[in-house]
Amino acid sequence: MSTTTAGNIATSEDIDEIEQNGAFVRQNNHFPPFGDGPDELPVEADRYRLLWTPFALDPSCGDSQGIARIRIGYQPK
Repeated sequence: MSTTTAGNIATSEDIDEIEQNGAFVRQNNHFPPFGDGPDELPVEADRYRLLWTPFALDPSCGDSQGIARIRIGYQPK
């Protein structure tokens, strides 16, 4: 399998997320946190939005909580 990296983020989990003993170790979060600190993103009203879709190119990447909400008919307005 070919593996590459983009910056500090691995494009293949084999590079940074699988240890030699086979254990899975998740990568660190590369997004800055929200807050008032020097390395944090400021919180601003109506600046950010969350987009979600139940469709994924890889079936194992589906968001089971979101899909369950659709199936039981819970659609927040």
